[in-house]
Amino acid sequence: MSIYTPIPSRYWAILAIGLGVTVSVLDGAIANVALPTIAGDLHTSPSASIWVVNAYQLAITISLLSLSSMGEIWGYRKVYTIGLLLFSCTSLACALSDSLFTLIIARTLQGFGAAAIASVNTALIRIIYPKRFLGRGMGINALVVSVSAAAGPTIAAGILSVGNWPWLFAINIPIGITALILSFKFLPQNPVKAVGRKFDVTAALMNALTFGLVIAIIEAFTHDVHISLIVAAIVIVLFCGYLCPERETAGLSIIADRLAAYSSFYPFYHYVCVFFHRSDAGYGLFPVFLAAGTGTR
Repeated sequence: MSIYTPIPSRYWAILAIGLGVTVSVLDGAIANVALPTIAGDLHTSPSASIWVVNAYQLAITISLLSLSSMGEIWGYRKVYTIGLLLFSCTSLACALSDSLFTLIIARTLQGFGAAAIASVNTALIRIIYPKRFLGRGMGINALVVSVSAAAGPTIAAGILSVGNWPWLFAINIPIGITALILSFKFLPQNPVKAVGRKFDVTAALMNALTFGLVIAIIEAFTHDVHISLIVAAIVIVLFCGYLCPERETAGLSIIADRLAAYSSFYPFYHYVCVFFHRSDAGYGLFPVFLAAGTGTR
């Protein structure tokens, strides 16, 4: 019996993934356009308002690999649907925020939802499409990501021309609910799960700490941060870097399955590029296009 999703359910399944990916990628781009308006409405400085964007990207970067591991253990569909639900709920929280602090908190949680979506969407495609059609599914996914990233500022400008900035986040809610309904009905369960393997909380925390500190170290060099703090952060990163191979040797690797590893690496690379080079974020999509073209396992 085939483990792949049959037609026409396959089309509805890829639509469920496409809608989730679209809103998660869009929200990484549309907030940039509204930052001056948000800063004015919330009575804060432009430099502080940039954390509306940074919080979202940072949350994705530090949690994406760990969430991919959860998908390997608990099921890709479960992680994807939980991510969609969290993303939709926090979109409402963003739209209702009345201060910069609450908006940043909501955006951070929204980033975790987006990370859950991005961490397993490619893995889901690989169990939706038979191997001979896998390039088609990967190509559709890459097209959705690239079009969403490119169209984000234009869509944001269009929304802001007829409404206030909260609508940038409120528009995610009906799309997210639609994607959630389709996901429950049409997305397949994992054909194989990591039976008997538990989620490595320590490795996940070290992963988040390492990438968070690496980003902080790079940012620290552009600000007036005392050198002792930078050195301390570097020491912690090196210590975590030493422990990770030791845990992998002991069978405690955060991502043991190659499918899960590939599904998380491409979006992870993209969001790191977005975080550091927003104007050149498109270059972060290169691994996605490479995977779509080659069907690399």
